[in-house]
Amino acid sequence: MNHQPAQIIENHEKDQPVEQDACHSHFVFVQDSTVSTDLQLGLKYQWFIGERPLLIFVDISGVTSEVYWPKHEDIGKFLKVECTPMLGETEYPPIFAISSPVSRGSGIPKVVNLEVHGELVEGNIIKGFAEVAWCGGTPGKGVARYDCMLVEFRMCVKL
Repeated sequence: MNHQPAQIIENHEKDQPVEQDACHSHFVFVQDSTVSTDLQLGLKYQWFIGERPLLIFVDISGVTSEVYWPKHEDIGKFLKVECTPMLGETEYPPIFAISSPVSRGSGIPKVVNLEVHGELVEGNIIKGFAEVAWCGGTPGKGVARYDCMLVEFRMCVKL
């Protein structure tokens, strides 16, 4: 068994899990000042789901990042995320966090990320992509066009 890496967990942040909304789990490590290493700390994630906390959890296949998007069938179940610290090729024992039960979504979609591409010059076309959390609502498609005028370097944005 490997000893703990030269890193100390400083903080863990996680979102309340809600149906069809991004649930982030972020472990924050700081360098142990008594140990010197040139290796970069890597984090490997695995998400699990279970009927009750501290009982049997089943891994959610393919969900290995900081973010999991709970599905409708996850409502009322508990999530567990394991974070395995890695220094170089060496894996250390995982740490984990368990959520409260996944809540039903509000049914009101929300934009969680907006990417805009193009040069902000009058007359240019600017294209965007919105990442939407459906939050239990009905997914849909849409196209919107807004004509805006550039005045004193202000950008017109309508969501």
